[in-house]
Amino acid sequence: MPYLKQFHWWPTVWLDRTGNAVSAVDVSKNATLKNVRLIDTSLSIEVDYKGLVYSATIIPGLSKDALILLRHILLQYYSEPMEIVEIIDIELQSSFPFVR
Repeated sequence: MPYLKQFHWWPTVWLDRTGNAVSAVDVSKNATLKNVRLIDTSLSIEVDYKGLVYSATIIPGLSKDALILLRHILLQYYSEPMEIVEIIDIELQSSFPFVR
């Protein structure tokens, strides 16, 4: 199964509230997961990067139920380093995400 960071929709740039950007590499090394919000057909992911909140929106193209489940899976990693979150081994091709 692929890791989250291997999906084409996984963020490559993260923005703070003023529009400043940080790369996915920096987020991976220095950020922790702080929140995941469901917004229609997408998820907004927030991280703490060196004391500042950065966010990115992903649109994985899943059903609403599968998107809710993906959010739930991600929230289980609250406060974990993003280098751990982005290597969640997950299958999204079936009706619901499957984590191994």
